[in-house]
Amino acid sequence: MNVTLRRWRTGDAAALAKILGEGDIHRTIADLPQPYTEKTALDYIAFCINADVNNFWSFAIECDGELAGCISAERGKNVYRQSAEIGYYIAKPLWGRGIATAAVKNITQFIFENTDIIRLYSAVFAENIASIKVLEKCGFNFEGTLKSAAIKCGKICDLKLYAKIK
Repeated sequence: MNVTLRRWRTGDAAALAKILGEGDIHRTIADLPQPYTEKTALDYIAFCINADVNNFWSFAIECDGELAGCISAERGKNVYRQSAEIGYYIAKPLWGRGIATAAVKNITQFIFENTDIIRLYSAVFAENIASIKVLEKCGFNFEGTLKSAAIKCGKICDLKLYAKIK
């Protein structure tokens, strides 16, 4: 299995819309438009292509030459300017194959080697055990629970905060 990160291309829109058309994927990530259309995907890809490369990094995750998901990092502001939050998702048919782990390792290396970011973090829904395991395998440390920090599907949720220091 060959997992790589690459820049987004407008030709990814149909595959991205298909990945995010799967309902189960939305249970574990931030809210996105639903239905997630090809137009929505094109808008996101255009945003990524035109983003400030010093503050936002978004990559298509490719596995064996096929679009498998997305991973991104966004720089904090003001006193948090040398921290960045990462987020990621993988197409449901590819869950459990180590793709997310490889992608998190890749973006961590990229950010630490190519930017002045010294801290990467991710706030994960407390029930998302798979994502917690990914972060732990990648050397992220549990920093605490953010109680009642998010609302997902009409339910108040705790988040688990994980971070890795350069």
